[in-house]
Amino acid sequence: MTTRSAPRPPVLFTPETAPWRVPAPRPREPDEVRVQVGPAGRDPAEVRALFSAVYAGAPWPVRPWQLLAHVDAQGVDLVTRAALGALPPRTYTGPDEVSAALAALPPVHRRRRVGP
Repeated sequence: MTTRSAPRPPVLFTPETAPWRVPAPRPREPDEVRVQVGPAGRDPAEVRALFSAVYAGAPWPVRPWQLLAHVDAQGVDLVTRAALGALPPRTYTGPDEVSAALAALPPVHRRRRVGP
């Protein structure tokens, strides 16, 4: 005669049975303390206007890595470089395509700085 064991739970550990301490989820911050950063989720025309200096002199058509090399030579800020680094890998024929691709990315938010 064989004995059947209890059915296995669908997960290996739960927060209560885990052999390590599981931190409590952080409460979500209200929207007024978070600000949108970068071009993602904005209007493509606005992105084009904001990035016009970045696009100046770029070798069109361009792949994202070529655009990154171009902006690195110009010395752009890290937020701009991070936005361009998130571009989907394909060939872009001009600034309008890059602006549309940046605007189509999911928006990025960070906590608003409080104080001096």
